[in-house]
Amino acid sequence: MRNSAIAIAKKELHRVLGDKRLFFTTIVLPGIMLFVMYSLVGILVNTVFNTSDDYIYKIQIENMPTFMNSILDSEKYEVTNVDDTDNAIESVREGKYDLLVIFPPDMETYINIKVQNIEMYYNSKNTQSNEAYIMLSSMLSGFEDSISNVFDINNGNKEYDLATDKDNTGQFISMLLPLMLMMLLFNTCTSIAPDAIAGEKDRGTIATLLVTPIKRSNIALGKIVSLGIIVLLSGISSFIGVMLALPYLMEGQGANINTSYYEVDDYCWLLIIVISTVLVMISFTAIVAALSNSTKEASTTLAPMTIFIGLIGISGMYVPDGLANNRWLYLIPLYNSSQCMNALFSFRLNVINCIITIAINMLLTIILIKILAKIFESERIML
Repeated sequence: MRNSAIAIAKKELHRVLGDKRLFFTTIVLPGIMLFVMYSLVGILVNTVFNTSDDYIYKIQIENMPTFMNSILDSEKYEVTNVDDTDNAIESVREGKYDLLVIFPPDMETYINIKVQNIEMYYNSKNTQSNEAYIMLSSMLSGFEDSISNVFDINNGNKEYDLATDKDNTGQFISMLLPLMLMMLLFNTCTSIAPDAIAGEKDRGTIATLLVTPIKRSNIALGKIVSLGIIVLLSGISSFIGVMLALPYLMEGQGANINTSYYEVDDYCWLLIIVISTVLVMISFTAIVAALSNSTKEASTTLAPMTIFIGLIGISGMYVPDGLANNRWLYLIPLYNSSQCMNALFSFRLNVINCIITIAINMLLTIILIKILAKIFESERIML
C-alpha cells in the first residue's frame, strides 16, 4: 500500500476514532444498545408470557365428577364448584378466574357408553388462562387414554428427540445472526460513507483533497480501508452485544442456547467472511456517496437498499439444502456471505464455499475501488 493511501486512511480514522463522542456513538453505542434492547426483550417476554412457578390457577367447575379430584390434586389449582354458567363465563372473561370447565351432568354414568362433550371456557388474551386451558386439556386427554388405551407413543424413559442442544443452538442462531449481521454492517456503512465522501462535498474539503499530489486510486483505497475498519469495529461491537444478550433473550423463549459450542476456528472464519463482506458494502456505499451531491442525497439513495440486504440476510432460512450447496450460488456477492454465515452458525461450514465467497468478495472490492478512483478523477462529478 502506498504511503499516500495510508495517510488518507489515517486521516479518516483519526476523524472518527480521534473524536471521543463520534467514537462512542459509532463503535461502542451500537453494541450497548443491542445488548440492552435484546436483554429487555427477553426479560419482558419472560415476564409477560410466562407464568411464575408459584402461581395458583383459579378453575371453576360445573358438575364436577369424582375423577377430577385426582387430576386436580395439587396446590397449583384452586377449584371452585359453580352452577351459574353465565356468571362463571363472565368471570373468566373479566380475568377473575382462569378457566371454566363444564362436564355433562351424567358423565360418570355413561363415560364408557357414549362420547361425552366437555366444555372449557378460557381467555387466550390472559397468559394464565391460556396455560390453564392447555394444561387441563392435556390432563383430560391423558385420562381419556387411560380409559380406552389402544396403543402408546414413546411411553418410556428414553430420550426420543435426537436433536441435541448443539443442534438447537445452531438452528436458532443461524436464523437470527446472519440477518442481524448483514443489516448491522450495511446500516453502519450507510451512516458513515455519506458523511466521509458526500459530506466532504458539503463542507468543501473534497476540493482541497483532490488538488494534492496523490493518485485518485490511493485516495479511493485509503477511504475504503479506513471506512472498512470503522464498520468492522462497529460490527464486532454489535456482535458482542447480541451474543451477550442471547441468554436473556432465550430465557424468555424457553430455549436452551449455548454459544460455547462455537470454537476459535469458527470465529476466525466468521471474521474473515465479515471483513470481505464489509469491504464490498463500504465500496458500494462509497461509490453512491461519491456520485451524490450531498450527504442527504446519498443517505436517501442508500435507504431502499436496506430492504434488499434484509432479504439477503434471511435467504439462508428458506433455501433448500440441495440449492444451498450449489457452488455457483457462492459467486453472487453478499448472498454468498449470508449463506456462509448461516452454514457456520449451524455447524455446516464448507471451507471451499467460504474460500469462493472470500475470493469473489475481494475481487468485487478491487473492481469497486477502481470505479471509485475513476469517479474521483472526474472533477465534474466531485466538484
